[in-house]
Amino acid sequence: MSGRYRPQHAIRTEVEDLQAVLAVAQVEAVFGVRSGGLVALEAARTLPGIRTVAVYEPALRVRAADDARWLACFDREIADGEVAAALVTSMVGLELAPPAMRTMPRRLLVALTALTMRKEEKTASPDAITMRALAPTVRHEGDLVAELAGHAEAFRTVTADVLLLGGSKGLAFTDPARDELARVLPRVRRVEFPGFDHGASSDSSTTNRGSNPQTVAAVARELRSFLVAAAGPSST
Repeated sequence: MSGRYRPQHAIRTEVEDLQAVLAVAQVEAVFGVRSGGLVALEAARTLPGIRTVAVYEPALRVRAADDARWLACFDREIADGEVAAALVTSMVGLELAPPAMRTMPRRLLVALTALTMRKEEKTASPDAITMRALAPTVRHEGDLVAELAGHAEAFRTVTADVLLLGGSKGLAFTDPARDELARVLPRVRRVEFPGFDHGASSDSSTTNRGSNPQTVAAVARELRSFLVAAAGPSST
């Protein structure tokens, strides 16, 4: 909705955008999920004025060798109009596929994705932002993940209070990342939710209709407790 990505879009660009939002909102707290968690942590590392940061399964890869070779295939498929195939490529590349889907033949995954897209478009309003419209932007999430891969040690300089959240059924590659972040962040509280998946923090009333309101409420309670404690005894 904010328009095309600018040339040379990078984590620095995301931090600058977040800085503008923080200035208008006049707040000192940030919450981010997956690549948004990376942006939140990098902003806390590089910007003044952020006092508290909460992240749910930040998409940090522990090793820089975990690159984004899938992006070249993704770009070709998007250019050729093979959007369903590109989405499957990104799902595998970003390790978003649930266990049940990892053993499915790729052709079946592409067919199912295409069917889901067609069903969505049949009922979507004219101004809806559909999977097809959003698909090209996934490329930039891959860029962010690749850019910060292997950079956990840099977050040792974060001075903000950090709430580090994750679920036992979340994205597997974020587990070692949370271990590493818990080790290097100076002021960190870690909470792991048994049985929660990667979408546990998504609001079921808006973008993620399949999410569980109970998990959303549980994450919200942790966030509220953390933010109130960080604000001090005068907070409400």
